Amino acid sequence: MGGLLPENRAALTYYVGGVCGSLSHFGAFSALANGIPAMTAGEPGHCAYIVKVGEKWTPAYSLSWDRGLHWQVYRNVYSFSSLHAATEMYGPEQQKDTCLSNVLRTAGGAYAQKGDIDKAADCFKAAVKAQPRNFMAWREWWTTLGEAAPADAWSAFNDTLCGSLVPVYPELAYEVMQKGALNNMSKAVDKKKLRKFALDFWRACDTMGPDRWHIERLANAQLEKLGISAKTPKELSSFYSDILSATGSSAQYMSVMLGWGNKLSDGLQAADRKEFMAAMVKGLQKGKSMTDDDKAKLLAPAILTAEKNRDLDTFQSIGAMVPDKFKKADRPMPKHEPFPGKLASKGGLIWASSTSNFDRPCTHWSLLEPEGGSFHTAKDTDAYVVVQLPRQVNVTGVVIVANAGSHFRLNNIKVQVSEDGEKWTDVHQFGPFQGNMMRVDLTEKLPLAKYVRILRPGGPEFFHLNGIYIYGNQAA
Repeated sequence: MGGLLPENRAALTYYVGGVCGSLSHFGAFSALANGIPAMTAGEPGHCAYIVKVGEKWTPAYSLSWDRGLHWQVYRNVYSFSSLHAATEMYGPEQQKDTCLSNVLRTAGGAYAQKGDIDKAADCFKAAVKAQPRNFMAWREWWTTLGEAAPADAWSAFNDTLCGSLVPVYPELAYEVMQKGALNNMSKAVDKKKLRKFALDFWRACDTMGPDRWHIERLANAQLEKLGISAKTPKELSSFYSDILSATGSSAQYMSVMLGWGNKLSDGLQAADRKEFMAAMVKGLQKGKSMTDDDKAKLLAPAILTAEKNRDLDTFQSIGAMVPDKFKKADRPMPKHEPFPGKLASKGGLIWASSTSNFDRPCTHWSLLEPEGGSFHTAKDTDAYVVVQLPRQVNVTGVVIVANAGSHFRLNNIKVQVSEDGEKWTDVHQFGPFQGNMMRVDLTEKLPLAKYVRILRPGGPEFFHLNGIYIYGNQAA
């Protein structure tokens, strides 16, 4: 077939197939041909595409929140949020606000050309208050202020950003900072004022916007501008504690910041790391001491939030922070014979069809580790647990470990695989669950998988396991 269609890539993709780039371009242009807005987007080692479903832009064939648009709404801005923000900005409901904002923006540009920076700044401030999504007005404001503007001018800029854009589209506010505002303000104000600006940003964060964004990148950039690093451990601990306090009202941000802090602590000496962890506890409890029990109670919802966000890095970082006595399964794990290849599930992410009052989220991380853990759903119909592997593999085998007293809940469970976490293929179905361990040898099939799902058909009934071990060879 390839010889018959040497120049027609779309037909070749349709009839023969292709890799992610071919498939995503085919999907996007097929949508466009049918009058549906769409575009491709880059993800780490992958190409996805985005379609507009009703009034909402929705990722398709996507493997990660970490995506960049291949088509820019605003110059040099590739973030997912910019697409949503611009759609609203130019929509009929905000037409008057957008027109007013652009008139004020034009006036600000005129004053800037005449050298009247104060009046220009007043116009830009009014422009972004009228329409916070107007990224061009933000860009012209921070460019006009430059590096020589007084601290009060930058205070007005930061207060307006935190009051209008951060609560709605924090990722777009991050772009404002990264594209130039943070650099300019760091040269215009002292470190004390810059630290206040940074913490004001995090206090203003509540929701994620359309999706998870590069929270850690902004935090790292703030550290750099403040001159804080592992070489200044006391300042690092103090600032991290303040960031945790600032984000403490949002489980989504807190979970990411906990993971980020765990990575920061890796670069510290043992004594400094102990002080850093104490600062973490202080930040989480706003100065109150925390026992291991308290820490586990705090980390448990953060783990569930990381699972909900499908955030593997944060899940792993927080899981490693759980006190040892809360990580393990409540019974000794039996030894098992490994299948060929590596333990591909180690370092992965799990999420279940639901949680329940019997669930112990602090043990979710250990479910994929040799010491074993657990999860416990509510009484679900077709209950399941999904394992997202750190990398795509050809699966050689799966081992499932369960409580020996729960056989009646585990009969006929299926093992399914997926490359995208949406479309599932059955690779094995067990019969009656026997003993407390079941194995499936897949060395003949070697199914390709980024995700493995253990599905318990039927119900409603509880579903819980103590260990899931997936072996495989890294896919080419």
